[in-house]
Amino acid sequence: MLNNISLFSFASDANVSRALVEEFTQSHPIECTTGVKARTIGFEPPFIDANLEAPWAEHFEQRSLVKVVVEQRKPSRQQITRVYNERVRELLKQGVSLTRKMERELKKAVAADLIKEVAPIQQSYFMVFDFETKLLWVSMQSKQDLDSLKGLLVDCNLRIKEEALNHNIEQIITDMLRDPSNAIKSDEFDLGHAVKLKELDGEEHSQSVYSSQDLGNDEIESNLEHGKCATSLELVYKDAVRFRINNRQQLTNIKLIANVDTLGLDLENQESKDDRLYADLRFRAHLRVSIIQSLIAPVRSLLSDELCGGTPDFQVITN
Repeated sequence: MLNNISLFSFASDANVSRALVEEFTQSHPIECTTGVKARTIGFEPPFIDANLEAPWAEHFEQRSLVKVVVEQRKPSRQQITRVYNERVRELLKQGVSLTRKMERELKKAVAADLIKEVAPIQQSYFMVFDFETKLLWVSMQSKQDLDSLKGLLVDCNLRIKEEALNHNIEQIITDMLRDPSNAIKSDEFDLGHAVKLKELDGEEHSQSVYSSQDLGNDEIESNLEHGKCATSLELVYKDAVRFRINNRQQLTNIKLIANVDTLGLDLENQESKDDRLYADLRFRAHLRVSIIQSLIAPVRSLLSDELCGGTPDFQVITN
């Protein structure tokens, strides 16, 4: 849950509240796909699998957790190829000479027919509305699903805009790796033990990956000297939270490595004897949301142009 966090803002005049979140999640539930409608997106209660009467949004102080579900029917390439080849053989037996155009149309027809037969697949995502900072945290990797989410929110009369951590993110995390004592300009943060490197103008798939090791070793230093840059870097916050920043403007691999008290979090485990599974899931979600909430403002400040050089392109809002 909430493993890859991208930040978005909604309009300052948008009156987003708990009541509004509950209203539009209930009015836009996930719908089943059909042979005609191969892809749908909508909401469902975050913990409906644990409790059929669970609320459509889980509220934690100034934040609300919601669950987005994408359902689609998508035949595999192997399925399409198998059925396509069968139909081609039948046509050839009938003496039909296939042109390139006919082959393309046949493949499209096969895919359309298979959509009616394949079982639907669901992908679930979580996001958090932070009413205090007017930020939306989205845990979603797929660009197609993110575009669908934006469209869904527009249907809910809510437009969102991506909030970059910093437009020079690769340069900043590379500088932190190369010279952490000077580039990490906060005593609350330390260099972690994981990094991904690539050639300055190289492809993402040709990366050098290091984890669970000293990031000041000779091999990494040599790669930096030969022009490689960081695309993902692990940092540690207050010796309590380990996380990574990547060049997709995301916070990932967020993990608590110390006692909750280290972060000063105030959590209440309202366990119910009648519904312990739901209570446990809700407590874990509250802990996760609280950890991420404690991290976002300090990270944005650390990566701000004000600290890293230049003119700040956002304001950190704290209480």
